[in-house]
Amino acid sequence: MNYDEKDCILKAKQNDVKALEQLISNYRVKTLNLAFKIVHNKDDAEDIAQEAFVKVFRSIYKLQDDTKFPNWLYRIVVNLCFAYFNKKKILDDPLEDIEFHEKIVDKGDSPESIVLKKYSDELIQESLRKLHYKYQTVLNLFYYNELSYSEISDIMDLSEGTVKTYLFRAKEQLKLILSQE
Repeated sequence: MNYDEKDCILKAKQNDVKALEQLISNYRVKTLNLAFKIVHNKDDAEDIAQEAFVKVFRSIYKLQDDTKFPNWLYRIVVNLCFAYFNKKKILDDPLEDIEFHEKIVDKGDSPESIVLKKYSDELIQESLRKLHYKYQTVLNLFYYNELSYSEISDIMDLSEGTVKTYLFRAKEQLKLILSQE
């Protein structure tokens, strides 16, 4: 976390709207991506991200350690996603917007490799959807958000051992699913 971000957090705690807008700007894409990877629906992910930032605005003054802001925000997003699943009672909602994330393709790639990459990305996303949403969340936080076991533990309110177990089980189940495809 850099000085400007710490300054934004301090100002946001004092109800500075511009500082909060800057924080939203800095974390909007990461928040949307995290929510989308959990709920697999662009519109719902946008709603969750918006609700997360409303919660941040209402309770940022409670944040005691400003360096923990990203993890605190991710925890809010994860909790809102879990509430989404509990409210909707769906665990295997079909992925409606696989193209929501832009794929970065090397301009030197051949058309065949581009198609193969897209197919494998879709296959992995489809396989991920078959996992329990808590396993999906751990995988997303670890691999896509590149968070440590400790950070995931804080975000999901689990012990580090449970995070490691979820990650192991998720990878094993993913291997099994992919081997059957």
